[in-house]
Order: sequence, then structure tokens, then C-alpha cells
Amino acid sequence: MLSSLVTATVGPRVGALASRVGSTPFVFAGAVATVAASLVFLDIGETADYKVIVASRLLNGLGFALAYPTLNIQALSGVRESEQGLASGLAGSSFQIGGALVLAVTTATTLAHTPEHATAAQTVHGFETGVFVTAATGALLVLLALAGLVAERRRRAQRATEIVDNRTDDSDPLEALRLKRAA
Repeated sequence: MLSSLVTATVGPRVGALASRVGSTPFVFAGAVATVAASLVFLDIGETADYKVIVASRLLNGLGFALAYPTLNIQALSGVRESEQGLASGLAGSSFQIGGALVLAVTTATTLAHTPEHATAAQTVHGFETGVFVTAATGALLVLLALAGLVAERRRRAQRATEIVDNRTDDSDPLEALRLKRAA
């Protein structure tokens, strides 16, 4: 429920912010929040402190609220209007299939590291192993988002250079300056 509250509060506002700043920084921030949620959750033990669970759920909700809408924006940008439905369906299906795969690997890892008649400590160890899988998956998203940020920055710098190199009397010198600063 805590994750849902954060997602419901932050998620709708992210789209408007992404239209100003771009979606990639939000994907990156969402991925970092998701990894942080998994890492915080690793602090769980046989007698878990409720603060650990609350902090992890809040971070997870924030990560989802930041990343999911902006990943959809990226998936649908540049798609012709007549193909928006198809692209949206493919993006949604990709999220569902990816989530199912990560869930299957996480479950298999957890079960593989939990003995049949496990003690509480052994059960927590198996659970923590599964959480490492989610942290690794989130770390992969962080790397992909970071690659996107670097590529976006390079494109802006290249565009600014092209504008400066090809400047004519009717081109806007302020646009080149803005692009240079953004890069």
C-alpha cells in the first residue's frame, strides 16, 4: 500500500516534468530508487524492523513512479500516430514478460538457497539471495539509463556544434548556446 501511495502521488506529475527535462533522467532516478529499495530491504532479518520495510516500500514506489511513465514515453516517442496502439501494446507486453521473467528467476534463486526444513536464519538467507536478484536487475536498468543519459548528452553537444558550424544570419544563436549548456 505504501508503494501505491507514492506511485499515485508522484507518477502523474512525472510526465509533465519529463516533457520539460526529458525522460531519461527520470528513468535513471527511478532505477536508482529501485536498486536502493532492494538494498535497504537486505537489512531485513529474522526480527525485521518495520522501518526497513516502510523505507524499502517507499523507495520502490518512488522508483516505479519515476521510471514507468518515462519508459512508456520513450517507447512511444517517434512512433506514428497510426501505430501508437501497437507500440503501447508492445511496451506493456514487454513490461509484463520482463516482470514475469525476473519473478521466475528471483523465485528459483530464493528456493535454491532455502533448504527444505529451513530454520528462520536459513529462510532469511534464501530470501536475501532473491533480493540480490532484484537488486542486480535494477542495477542493469541503472546502467542502461546511464548509457541513455550519455548518448543524449552527446547528441545535444553534436547538435550544438552543427548549429554553430552551420550558422547563417537567420539562425538562432541562443539555441546553440542553450544546447551547449545542456550538453
